[in-house]
Amino acid sequence: MPKSRRYRFFVLTAFFVSLAFTSAIEAQVPSQPTQTADRVGIYAWGFEASAYQSQTGGAVDRLNWAADKVAEIGSRTIRLTLPGVVYGLPNSGDLAQVAASPAYDKLFSDPRFKTYLLTTTTTGAFIDSEYSWSDGYTQSEYDATRAEIGRLGDYLLGNPRYAGKTFIILNWEADNEIELFNTKQSIWEAFVAWIQSRADGVKDARGRNPNSAAKLYSGFEFSLTKSRSGAPCGTPVDDPIRESPLKNRCAVDYIAPRVDVDYYSYSSWQTLDVKFEGLNASYKDALKRDLDFALAKIREKRPEIQERNFIIGEFGIHRTRWSEKTVANFVAEMIDAVTATDGFQVSYAVWWQIIDNLPFNLVWDEGFGLFRSRNGLFYLNLVGDVFKRKLAGQTVTPLAGGPALRRSPPGIVNAVIGETDFQLNPNSRINVFANGTDTPFSASGNRVTIEQMMNQFMVTRDNAPDFTESAMQITASLPAGLRPGWAFAQVLDSGGVESQGQFVHFNCAACPGVSEIIDSEKQLGEFHPGTVVTITGSGFSPSGNSIAVEQEDLTGRKYRFVVATADVMQESAELIKARLPRDLIITKFSVGVVTNRDGLESNMYPLRSIPYAGVTAECPTCAPAISVKRGVVNRDSGSENILPGAVVAISGDRFSSLGNTVIVEQGSERYTLAKDGDWRESPTRINAKLPDALKPGRAQVYVVNVQGRESKAQAITIARSVGSGRQPIRRGQQ
Repeated sequence: MPKSRRYRFFVLTAFFVSLAFTSAIEAQVPSQPTQTADRVGIYAWGFEASAYQSQTGGAVDRLNWAADKVAEIGSRTIRLTLPGVVYGLPNSGDLAQVAASPAYDKLFSDPRFKTYLLTTTTTGAFIDSEYSWSDGYTQSEYDATRAEIGRLGDYLLGNPRYAGKTFIILNWEADNEIELFNTKQSIWEAFVAWIQSRADGVKDARGRNPNSAAKLYSGFEFSLTKSRSGAPCGTPVDDPIRESPLKNRCAVDYIAPRVDVDYYSYSSWQTLDVKFEGLNASYKDALKRDLDFALAKIREKRPEIQERNFIIGEFGIHRTRWSEKTVANFVAEMIDAVTATDGFQVSYAVWWQIIDNLPFNLVWDEGFGLFRSRNGLFYLNLVGDVFKRKLAGQTVTPLAGGPALRRSPPGIVNAVIGETDFQLNPNSRINVFANGTDTPFSASGNRVTIEQMMNQFMVTRDNAPDFTESAMQITASLPAGLRPGWAFAQVLDSGGVESQGQFVHFNCAACPGVSEIIDSEKQLGEFHPGTVVTITGSGFSPSGNSIAVEQEDLTGRKYRFVVATADVMQESAELIKARLPRDLIITKFSVGVVTNRDGLESNMYPLRSIPYAGVTAECPTCAPAISVKRGVVNRDSGSENILPGAVVAISGDRFSSLGNTVIVEQGSERYTLAKDGDWRESPTRINAKLPDALKPGRAQVYVVNVQGRESKAQAITIARSVGSGRQPIRRGQQ
């Protein structure tokens, strides 16, 4: 990092840390709402919208369609995202202008809602598919974000139609946002600065609008109280040389105490897993345990923070994990837990979400909505019905009965062999078993649904001629169109009530299999329209394969692009090189599929350039990137077996022609590599000598270009030198 930039960043960070010690909450947050319908809200973001046209005729935008459903449930608190590309809304590039657009203005003026939690990105936060803090955070970036949030705040506080409304500006799950960058201390500091710039923008707007009849607050969201290793957040590692010293660092122990925000939002998925310890495990007790831990961490630097400064920014429970009736009972318990007088007194708790998720290239991630929206069906499910009655203060009786799949042995098996070995081409006939007489299927009218990434299948008596059913067992052949690989299957009974689901894996010995797709030249793991990719796997034809990219955009529309024959450059049984179609759309959901000469299809291989993204636009001005495969090797031998003091070749892209800096970190030590006689640099390769002082174990390397932008860190293993360490004691030497 250039010296001038290091100085600006140091001053900025020191200022923020001093704020955290000296500043009380500028606008005291109010007491927790007394009404459940105000305290318990619902999220509307990234939902499945296939029913939108039939439900609305296009008479209302998708944002307000979802908001209407939230109001139908009865909540007066809604969480949404701003800007609204996910709703198919235009993005003008400035948050205040987006908020003033007809769709947002309609929602913010809606008398049915009082509180809006805004998951807000900014032009300073997400540029060209890259987080601005992910490569360091400059004073100009801080200023731009603070100003943009301030303009948004001025608009919200200055609009008389929003009188009586409360707006809370949030990020999304810091632990997930920072995950690919979290081994670098510099990026933790950058994230702190980014959140503080947003909080300062909120304070600026409040200061300029002291008499507003609306309320505006800042917030910070985290999602872990235990690190991904299972240790409590902030636990030191045992051996910082052999593992990342930041391995157990989380947003709650590092970022949260250092930012001067009004609210702390906990995305509580980790806590909700307490039910895996037993169905009688208490949500209330688990939440109190984990939120007490978070509060204690934050109070280390901000002793003024109270329970009312907390929000449960997301709580949700998979119907596909537990079954619909079980989740309905869990929801009733959860709403009681967050409103109980002897529980942790959060101000708000927000359910994820109003309508089932869009598929995220996973096979189990959709079944959260209070409205079911898959397989051409759209209706309020039992979870939504219980949620609605709880918000209205009605008595809710726990639900019992089926449908439920047998859990052990597995409830879905190959009908011929009785095992979970499902074959395609020809397709297996399957048996589906209920868990017992107390959780039966319907006697007739059942349906078996199968979710495979963006593809959905429903097997019924009407479309499967060999379909048989009873309260205890369903038998049918797998539907056409399935591909090798993982999927998720479950049963809908005749009333549309869902069982829990079961992971299933489809095998096909004759089908091609894709094990990896990567960009051929620079191997950055980035996919753009026209990128040349290398596809490795097995079972490809020696020639005549067809390569396709299938996509689903944020509105649920599906697309299929087939690679032109002229763009297939190399083919063999285990490798294909081809150019991706140039007309691919920039979208979240993209998979590659190979069809061999016999017409047999491979598994679907997700194309992901960055977390949760598929095909992206090329970005020559983005941060430097080190190749994800063999990005750092011994210059002379090409080996990834690297000794202290070795000269390494660092391959990648978007390095500067001149003026790069290479940083090596190991444990608490940070080295800037010397530009000595071994130093060479170009936009795609840097040669540099490692420090002699490195110890055997883990280290990490990253590149800072001449603009001060940092690459992600690449972990390397430092080998033990031959003859290093203690010599064995020979007999006679004692």
